[in-house]
Amino acid sequence: MIRVLNLIIVIAVIFAGSDVAAQKNHTIRLATVAPRGTPVDIAKELSEELKELSGGRLKLTIYAGSRGDDSAIVKKLDPRRGNLDAAMLTGFGLGQIVSTVRILEVPYLFNSYEEVDYVVEKLHDTFSREFEKEGYVLLGWAEVGFVYIFSKEKISTQPDLKSSKIWQWLEDPLAEEMFKALDVQPIPLSVTQAVSSLQTGLINAVYAHLEGALLLNWFESANYMNELPITYGTGALVITKKKYDELDADLQEILKSTSKRKLRELIVRSRKNEDKWRQLLKSEGIEFIPKPVGSDLKVFLDAGKTVQKNLTGKLYTQDILNSVLGYLREFRNKQ
Repeated sequence: MIRVLNLIIVIAVIFAGSDVAAQKNHTIRLATVAPRGTPVDIAKELSEELKELSGGRLKLTIYAGSRGDDSAIVKKLDPRRGNLDAAMLTGFGLGQIVSTVRILEVPYLFNSYEEVDYVVEKLHDTFSREFEKEGYVLLGWAEVGFVYIFSKEKISTQPDLKSSKIWQWLEDPLAEEMFKALDVQPIPLSVTQAVSSLQTGLINAVYAHLEGALLLNWFESANYMNELPITYGTGALVITKKKYDELDADLQEILKSTSKRKLRELIVRSRKNEDKWRQLLKSEGIEFIPKPVGSDLKVFLDAGKTVQKNLTGKLYTQDILNSVLGYLREFRNKQ
């Protein structure tokens, strides 16, 4: 009997050892266009938590600002290239995978972050399915935040904007349509080109989130910021389905739940920091121009409605536009 028990114990130990051996370690190569700042801080925190929660089986290698802009990063995510596994992308990059997501960035659509949160929550499952169809898993939402115009000369109205030499993100259909609706002739450039072009005078106006303006040093060449947000900038963390499917089920759950929680922390932290960033910009000499009112404001809001209509069938369907507008009405009616 003792020999039998010993044999059972030996067999159990062997099988236990084989289970441990079968638990592979995984390294996820994650890129973000941000060279530093809040997104990079959160990515580092996420890396530490994943390592701890997985017992060292799941690790991140973070490439911050070293893999090019969003377009370059999306190309490197292609499994056939095998250069990257995951990325924290802005709406521009996400739109190159699933164009429908750009509905969240239609100009002059949202009035508050509360509206954004309500609509994004309602449409989360819809967007998740769209990313899965394209071979990606949506791990969680991040955001750029509300985007403002920074300029060398004061821009208060549409005629002011029309007379400026404003930058446009190269090959961004949403920005193209917005400036067309406002009867403005922008200068299309990549982000890196825009940085030097603002310094040389090729352009004299740009647009960015508050933190983005600080990270890109827009304040060194700009003098003004208009308080009217031209759009809301979304963002998200995605991983290729190929890499995600390589993970054991428990690691998939750890990755999804931890990413969602840390990205929400990123959003909350960024929004809390906005007052601090405003003060920093003011200390650098940026003058804040009040939002236009009356007929001057209506020109911008009408342009936003024109963009909504013109991009239907190109970036998104009429159904998804109706859903967004319906959820917005639903939220506003509750207030």
